[in-house]
Amino acid sequence: MSEKEKLKEESEKQPIIIRAEDYESEVSEEEIQEIMKKVDKNQPPKLTGYSSQIVYILAVGFSCFQLYTAIFGALAAQLQRSIHLSFAFVLVFLLYPFRTKSASNKLKWHDFLFAAFAGLVGLYLTFNYTRLWKQVETTRPETIS
Repeated sequence: MSEKEKLKEESEKQPIIIRAEDYESEVSEEEIQEIMKKVDKNQPPKLTGYSSQIVYILAVGFSCFQLYTAIFGALAAQLQRSIHLSFAFVLVFLLYPFRTKSASNKLKWHDFLFAAFAGLVGLYLTFNYTRLWKQVETTRPETIS
């Protein structure tokens, strides 16, 4: 076999690489956004101003907390779960706020109030962890039925 034939056989054995950037999309980005608006009714609003900064800082803080506890494991599981729940509650109430008929891109004062209340509900276990834990330790088996 000649070298040309060997090279041809080797090139046929290699997989064909298809790159996405080599192809042009049939649907524009604007058309995709319009379709998503029709299909996804529960899409969070595009927040602007200080509202978006607050949500961004909370989300980054949530991620840093999760990474820190995953790496160092510094908290008891119940405490980590309650703090996780608090972050999630606050982010959900800020990303999916109560809306009136006119939807806007800014959060109103009552959205922050609901988010704060939801965060405090999630932090109840964190604030009362030692008291609740001692209460479980002092409970006698005959009272549990």
